[in-house]
Amino acid sequence: MCLGLPMRVTHATEWQATVEGCGEVRTVTLLWTGPLAIGTPVLVHQDRAVRVLDEAEVGPLIAAIAALSTGQLAEAPPPRLPEHLRVNHG
Repeated sequence: MCLGLPMRVTHATEWQATVEGCGEVRTVTLLWTGPLAIGTPVLVHQDRAVRVLDEAEVGPLIAAIAALSTGQLAEAPPPRLPEHLRVNHG
C-alpha cells in the first residue's frame, strides 16, 4: 500500500526541502508545490511534496496512519465500490 505522509518543512531552498514527520526525516522536491516556508505542513509521497496541508488535516492524518500501523483498522468492513463502478451481473 502506498501512503502519503503528513510532514513539516524544517529547511527549504527554492525547489527542495527537508521535512520531518511520522518518525522520519526526508529530503523532498518542491516541484509540485513551489517554494514553501519553514513550518509548512505538506503531504509527502515518494520524496515529493504533493500538496500543502491545512493544519486541520494534519492531526486526523497522523491518527489514521497510527491506526493502520497498530492494526486498529483490521476489523473495519471491506470497502464497497460506488454503485456506478459496480458490474451489473443480473
